[in-house]
Amino acid sequence: MGKLKNLIKYNFKSETTQYISYGIIIFLTAFILNIAFVLTFQVENAYEDRFIELETANYNFCIPAVQDEDILEDKCLEISGVEEVEKLDGIKVSSIVKDFRGTDFTMNVIFYNLDEDRKLNLLEIQEEDDKSDFENPIYVPEYYIQFGQYSVGDTICFEIGDDEYDFQIAGVINEMQYGNYGTGLIGLYLPDEVYQDTLENLETYKVVEYSLRTTEQTDKIKIKNKINDLLEEENITLLSLSSSEDGKQARMMVCKLTISILVAFAFIILLVSIFLCKFKIQNTIEEKIASMGVLKALGYTGGMIIQSMVFPYLAIVTLVTIISVAASYTVIPTLSNMLALQSGFSFNLKFDINAFLTVLIVLEISTLAFVLFSARRIRKLQPITAIRGTTGSIKGKKNHLPLDETPGNLKFNIILKNTILSAQHNVLLFSVSFLVMVLMAFASTLLYNVIVKPDNFMTTLLEETPDVVLQTNEESVRMGLKKDAQVEKVLEYSMQNVKISENSITAFVCDDFSRVSNDLCYKGRNPNDETEIAIGNIFEENYEIGDKIEISHGDVVVSYIIVGFIQGVNYQGSVCELTNEGYKRIEKDYQANSLYVYLKDEVDQEGFIERIESEQNDKIISSVNYAKNMEISQSMYSKLVILIVAVIFALTILIVLLILYVIIRSQITQRKHEFGIYKAIGYSNNQLTLQLAFSFLPVSVISILISAGLGILYMPVINQALFEIIGAEKNNFEILVPVLFLFALLQIVINFVISIGLSMPIKKISAYSLIKE
Repeated sequence: MGKLKNLIKYNFKSETTQYISYGIIIFLTAFILNIAFVLTFQVENAYEDRFIELETANYNFCIPAVQDEDILEDKCLEISGVEEVEKLDGIKVSSIVKDFRGTDFTMNVIFYNLDEDRKLNLLEIQEEDDKSDFENPIYVPEYYIQFGQYSVGDTICFEIGDDEYDFQIAGVINEMQYGNYGTGLIGLYLPDEVYQDTLENLETYKVVEYSLRTTEQTDKIKIKNKINDLLEEENITLLSLSSSEDGKQARMMVCKLTISILVAFAFIILLVSIFLCKFKIQNTIEEKIASMGVLKALGYTGGMIIQSMVFPYLAIVTLVTIISVAASYTVIPTLSNMLALQSGFSFNLKFDINAFLTVLIVLEISTLAFVLFSARRIRKLQPITAIRGTTGSIKGKKNHLPLDETPGNLKFNIILKNTILSAQHNVLLFSVSFLVMVLMAFASTLLYNVIVKPDNFMTTLLEETPDVVLQTNEESVRMGLKKDAQVEKVLEYSMQNVKISENSITAFVCDDFSRVSNDLCYKGRNPNDETEIAIGNIFEENYEIGDKIEISHGDVVVSYIIVGFIQGVNYQGSVCELTNEGYKRIEKDYQANSLYVYLKDEVDQEGFIERIESEQNDKIISSVNYAKNMEISQSMYSKLVILIVAVIFALTILIVLLILYVIIRSQITQRKHEFGIYKAIGYSNNQLTLQLAFSFLPVSVISILISAGLGILYMPVINQALFEIIGAEKNNFEILVPVLFLFALLQIVINFVISIGLSMPIKKISAYSLIKE
């Protein structure tokens, strides 16, 4: 045991820089892995805990107050699986929120009476000012503060119809019902006196909201269907219907993508650390083979030598993981705040022992496996052959590119010869350069599709994306828009509720799907006539293209032929597409009143809306600047993407720096005599520095270019795997070869500059000392 301790101490002292460099790689891996695991283990639980704590309902639906019936609450309780029902009054309007994140944002809102008693969908006041100081106080969800860039005390203006309503933000509400606009509706809260005053002016928008809490074992889809059936039976108009699952999907979407990206990064860095570990062990064996022979001759066994090599690595992993995990908690609060921006609810991430143990076990097992694998041949070393400097199985190396026989430039031949001779270094550099370029390819693709071409990203998450949406019942408006010089095209496009096998789904109804700007079809095609339908990806397991499927609406049931499958990220795939004529088969009186307007590139949406509303007078029921809404949403994602790309870029430089440091340091150590001879015969420091730096360039250039070229194949796979996590069967990301190779060129330049910098120590070594040592 004493011998083993002495050997371990010796390894620690003699290989300090080796363990430090490996420790830095492990630090990065543990840092990112812990953040990913903490988010995985805690965010969803935090959401569920908050959901339960605030007694949040599983379903909420709104109906016009004038259609409310006293017996409706009892009938909701009769639905199997519903254990509690509560109804509240509200004012549901489509409004324009002024100066929301610096612009006017069209938003569906529902005003509640803050002082009305609640049993479900409880409210927690997170921040509050004295409401008596304000004329018209309002309490807003955290989404308005985080994303809308308001503060307590600010005045917020809502344009509803032709009137404007000013309120002063008196507090911030934390709730789990309508706290995020991903569900298409957001809740606002007015003290009783302000609520009653507002209701007097907006009496026609008064609604009654029913909130239902169900048992855990209940089939949530059946509950939704029963609600629709009940309202149809009573001839009650359904204004909105949301479920807790829809809300969770909308709020957790970005968080899931972030976790997936972090885990992918961490495992790529883990692969780098494994390559580095393997290289270091093999390099140590070659450098110290004679010493190992002496140790075996003195009575040390192969197992003891291997243990002395394994223990320092495991000790370094343990120590560095503890430090790294602790350091990651300095970043986690900032990251959770960024995710709160999209999710609309705050969560405090605490120290997670499960995440720490998972990270430690993954890194320890990975390191142990590859150290043992790399050091296995130590057991076979014979003392005599090892002392002679060989393992007993190494054959004489072929003299590649003999300098006296190879034609061409001598300096170039020396660089090429050194490249060929450094086999282990080349394998390590090739592998790491390839993996690093995978990171760079991902960063370039993300940057291009979210920042340069944001429509590619947004159309993956959203459905049809026009510039302007107009509601009108006048045919003359549609005909006038088609002739308008500023308009590129106009579509009749609406969303309706239908049923498939008693499951309520959303139907996208359009006059011509061949003209849509965001084709949701990922398999087959869109419907062309009244007999065809394309259905959501949730039904793909049960149906095939060519099958017939029955669609119902009210008492009418019609059979359609399936011609394709579409995605609906915001509807969990419960969607379908029907042409106008196809939908009229189940609702004969249907008349499209929603026009999706696509403007020419140079046309300003806001100016267009003002002009159309003034020209058409009372023919326009409502208008939405959809392009502006998308722009606001995209700005949230762009900040997160810029942060991710910056982190990737920093990691790339650091990884390359560490790997090249290990390789170049090893090269300088192994070739001291050679460099000394070169200096003695007249080679300058600059020549030797460039020679060493250039010797790594062929391998890294080839690896990076191959990785960039293969990015055309692997990047679509990576992108698809990420987006499938949130239910997107099809993504609109473009993989541009010029962008990939531009980032490849950047990576090559980084590698070369770092190589030059790390080769500088040659200048400080004299020819005499190099030869002598």
